[in-house]
Parts: sequence; C-alpha cells; structure tokens
Amino acid sequence: MFRFNAVYEKHGDEWVASVIEVPGALSQGKTLNEARENLRDAIHDLLIERQQATEADIAEASEVVREVLELDFPFVPTNNLTRMQTVNLCETNAVPEASTRTRL
Repeated sequence: MFRFNAVYEKHGDEWVASVIEVPGALSQGKTLNEARENLRDAIHDLLIERQQATEADIAEASEVVREVLELDFPFVPTNNLTRMQTVNLCETNAVPEASTRTRL
C-alpha cells in the first residue's frame, strides 16, 4: 500500500486535486469524492506509464540491478497540517473540520 499527501482545492464549482509526491498527478471533479476517485485513477495511470517507460529504457542496458528501496525519514508536514490530519484527509471521504483545513 502506498500513502500520498493529496491536496484538494475548491475553484468555483470544481475541486482540483493533486499529490505532493507525484508530480503530474492531477485531477478534478464536481465533488470532493469525485476529485479523490479521479486522483486515484490519475496516480495509477501515471505510475503504470512511468513503469513502462522505465522498462523500455532498461531493456537496452548491459546490466540491471533491481531492488526495493525503503526510505526511513520523518514526515515533514506541509504548512501547519500535522501528519495525522494529512493522512486522514487522504484516507477518509470526509472534508476536515474548518479548524484543521489549511490553504496551501
């Protein structure tokens, strides 16, 4: 399972969604839930596309080493969002209370 920090912004009648850790992963929707689901699809499609491009690039290499790379470093919150608030924003279908929402 992957966890990403999603950012949802209301612009007029649309929600615009992006992911901090995946440049280019953008979506929108009429509702927050629609934007969230579209963002999940955008991340999936983008990661598959990048994987296929990488496979094509390494096909010509004389030697390839593959490994799972694990990073162990502390989460750095964006602005004044705490780690828990950021994770909850990504994992739930609810809009955070006004006191936890932050304009980025």
